[in-house]
Amino acid sequence: MKFNKFTAEELFYSYIKERVAGNSDQIPEYNIIRNSGHNGGDFIFVKKR
Repeated sequence: MKFNKFTAEELFYSYIKERVAGNSDQIPEYNIIRNSGHNGGDFIFVKKR
């Protein structure tokens, strides 16, 4: 990624999903976990310089 800050969702859709699905019998999902009490939000990653 060319950005200094990015979310877990951006990371998933930009790098992880296609690579994992193309190399395995599983298709990864980025979704909320049911019945977890999840209130929304996402992880934000900040690259160190």
